[in-house]
Amino acid sequence: SGGGSSSRSSSSSSSASPAGGAAAAGVPATAKAGEDAGEVAEVERRRAQVLRDTEVLRQVDALQLRIEAHSKQLARLHRELSWDARLRVAARQLTRPVRTSVGVLTRRLGRKRDLEELWTFLAGQTLISARVIADLLMGNYGKSGLLDVLPHSPLLAVHAPAIYAHIDKLQAHVPEILRILDTNLHFIEPHLDAILERFDDIEPHIPWVLLHIDSLAPYCGELLQHIDSLLLYADTQRAEGYAEKLLPYIPYIIPHLDDLELHLPYLRPHLEKIYPHLPTLAPYIGRFSRHAVCSKNADVLLWWFGWMLRVPLLHNLFRVPGVPPLCAWAAGWLPRRWARGRRCVGVECSVEGLYDSTSGWNRLLEPDRWLLEPTAT
Repeated sequence: SGGGSSSRSSSSSSSASPAGGAAAAGVPATAKAGEDAGEVAEVERRRAQVLRDTEVLRQVDALQLRIEAHSKQLARLHRELSWDARLRVAARQLTRPVRTSVGVLTRRLGRKRDLEELWTFLAGQTLISARVIADLLMGNYGKSGLLDVLPHSPLLAVHAPAIYAHIDKLQAHVPEILRILDTNLHFIEPHLDAILERFDDIEPHIPWVLLHIDSLAPYCGELLQHIDSLLLYADTQRAEGYAEKLLPYIPYIIPHLDDLELHLPYLRPHLEKIYPHLPTLAPYIGRFSRHAVCSKNADVLLWWFGWMLRVPLLHNLFRVPGVPPLCAWAAGWLPRRWARGRRCVGVECSVEGLYDSTSGWNRLLEPDRWLLEPTAT
């Protein structure tokens, strides 16, 4: 009896031990799989960083060569000038920032319909300016408000006319602006008059811009040149944009922004489908910058070839010469029925007339609108 019970207990323990061993082995296996996935992701991130650094360095070298060539040409032209002309050029360079700033003010004054409206505007701007200065002196923007402004007052004084022209809208953002002067004014100041010239369009998004100014300020000039197309990606009160989600990809986009401007309106309606693949596609943005047809038909390309972006290392095919033109050719010829549905086979994205200055789309009141026009088949 004692021997039988001991044998039964030993057999039960032996039968339980494999299950327990399997359960114990499952935890290290899962942990190892997680570690392997993390290592693969880290390797991909480092490789993407190397690719991005290589592309940026190539562009830096090319830009330096152009700067040197232009500097030599400018020096040669200056040597050909007479002394009187050289003095006029020097005076024009010294007064250019002030003339640009005054131009912003005069253009806003010129939009007033009559003398009464003009005087009302000037009185209002003067009163607000005096109030802002008084608040700075009394420390209403914080104890260091005036101390934040004083070191930068020579630079800001040059742009005083343009600031005065929009002080009614800038007043609400003064506390946030004071906090970024030390760290980002050197990026923004060369473009400050241009920013204030377009301030009516930018102003609805100023809180978001100030929140992410550290990421945006180094690229202020490039972003400003393409502000109309980039504002399509901003948030509105009725529609969620992708501006914040796209912030990590700005270093990939900026070097090719001149070529990508044509793509931006066409990519916007497809961005919901493209965004999950951006970590894979970002290093190859420049290779597709000359093929706007890929952006027009991004949904079709993703329906047919999106699986390639999910297979590890297969996306390296985009580095092969001729693959981007081949994708552009396929975008125009691939069947669209399954990607867009039976009723949308013969449609193309069109943004004509939707984002002009009279449509009011940038006032955070209307949702994004996308017009689909049928094409001849």
